[in-house]
Amino acid sequence: MRDMDRVIDAPQGRASDRPPVREVPLGQLEEILEAHRKWVKSKGRQGKRADLGGANLRGADLRGADCRAANLHGANLHGADLRAVDFRGANLRGADLREVFLSAANLNGADLRGADLRGADLFAAFVHGAELRGADLRGANLRGAYLHGPNLRTAHVFVANLIMRKVERSLSERSSPATLNLILIIKNLIYRWRQYLDRRLDREFLLDTSGHMELADLDIDSDNKEFSSHYEPTPVRILRSIFSNLPDDLSEFIFIDFGSGKGRTLLVSSDYNFKRIIGVEFSKELHLIAQNNIRAYRSKKQRCFDIESVCMDATTFPIPTEKSIFYFFDPFSEEVMLQVLNNIKKSYLDNPRKIFITYYVPRLSYLIDDLGFMQQVETKPLPTDFLRSYRWGGVAIYESHPCTALDASVVTIEATRGCGSENPVIIR
Repeated sequence: MRDMDRVIDAPQGRASDRPPVREVPLGQLEEILEAHRKWVKSKGRQGKRADLGGANLRGADLRGADCRAANLHGANLHGADLRAVDFRGANLRGADLREVFLSAANLNGADLRGADLRGADLFAAFVHGAELRGADLRGANLRGAYLHGPNLRTAHVFVANLIMRKVERSLSERSSPATLNLILIIKNLIYRWRQYLDRRLDREFLLDTSGHMELADLDIDSDNKEFSSHYEPTPVRILRSIFSNLPDDLSEFIFIDFGSGKGRTLLVSSDYNFKRIIGVEFSKELHLIAQNNIRAYRSKKQRCFDIESVCMDATTFPIPTEKSIFYFFDPFSEEVMLQVLNNIKKSYLDNPRKIFITYYVPRLSYLIDDLGFMQQVETKPLPTDFLRSYRWGGVAIYESHPCTALDASVVTIEATRGCGSENPVIIR
């Protein structure tokens, strides 16, 4: 067992034994997190585990940080922005997490005993197997959170926003723990029913696109395995709703799905008149399943028959030079997502053209905002999905815009000529 594994499994002591408060300057915090990132990536052979026990990090911006197995025992994180932070196996016992933003954070296996989470936003957070005994969750937003398996004994959860507004109003400060258990049972029943409905495509065409698969169960030969997400397909009705926001005529566009898994998105997208459809998947096992599904899919609605699943790392995938629509269902952590987006940006700057980025569960949408040539477009609301009720409205769609701010040293004349002039050049 490696040192890092021992840290995750090690007992942490009593929640009341909090370390003394200490100040951590921003520069030092960045150094600590960078050393910790190396420690995690090398599985304890390089770098150093982050020890931020008792640290005053009030209001800190740690979005997307890798804090796996970090020590934050008794840390003051009041009001901090912790969206999409990876806290798997972290020690957050007795931490002050009041009013923090934990949307889409991964708290799987984290120790939150005695933590103060009053008013915290855990929307769409993963709390699988977290230890929450004695934690104060009053007023916390848990809607859409994945709550399977957390230990909520003695946790204060009254008036927490758990599922729906009607359920919220039925809770009060005098509710018993049995009420919470009933709510969780109802949510699990809804989840099971949604899963049954989600398999209709498979039943109709004898396919295998459903299910949930962890990467640890797959044979993947890539250094980026640790920066990628589990396999989970997009619901068909969500896909159709997303496609309704795209242009009516897609005949000049190539559709690329990064992290295409078993190929469900490829099959549903083939019901639209795309020029070509490509799925990029680095798991050979999922890639082979996708190929079988592509061969088996025969729908009267199908309009595109040029469908391909390629088995390769998304960071090495050559971006097509044609007009393209890129699809992401939260497939990567920040490290890989940034590389893929930079590849798209370089391709665009080399050959300006109309492109779209469609991002379901857009927890890293700020990376797209920072590209400099993509503008978010208004989208229709997605249908209610009890499996994934995400804070951001479910999907963010971006469209290339040649007139937005770009580095003048790399922008081509064709891409910028006419922005605000009488004879604009419009890239369609």
